[in-house]
Parts: sequence; C-alpha cells; structure tokens
Amino acid sequence: HSRKKSWGLGLALFFFILYYVILTAGRALGEDGTYPPILGMWMPNLIIGSIAIFMTVQTARGNTLGMDSLKQLWQWKDRFLRSHVS
Repeated sequence: HSRKKSWGLGLALFFFILYYVILTAGRALGEDGTYPPILGMWMPNLIIGSIAIFMTVQTARGNTLGMDSLKQLWQWKDRFLRSHVS
C-alpha cells in the first residue's frame, strides 16, 4: 500500500516540475519572439492536459498507470508528431 502512495507522490512531483519547466520555457520563448506569447503560456496546459486525458482513459479502461503506460504515451507522441510535423 505504501508503494502505491509513493508512486503517486513521485508522479505528481514529476508532473509539477514538468509543468513548471514547460511554463518557464514557454514564457522565455514567448518573450523573445520565438513564437506568440499566448502559445507559450498555454503550452503547459495543453501538454499536461493531454497527458491527463490519456491517463484518465487508461484508468477508465482498467489499465494500470505504470511504466508501460508511459511508454505507450511516448509512442503516441511520436506518432502524433510524425503525422502533424512534416
């Protein structure tokens, strides 16, 4: 039982740090004109929101949220980028 709690706490901490890093990078890239500031400020919400939707669907299907689901998320991201960025 304690193992599940520590996995959840570690995952929450990871996503908090990821959100903050993306937010900071988006702000910097928006301020220096690399891309529109509004995109820089919304990017963390879009990324973390997409991950949250994926994890919710996985849980609703009865799948566990272990390393396999993170690997599956990474593969989905690769397929998405290949089909939309070319």
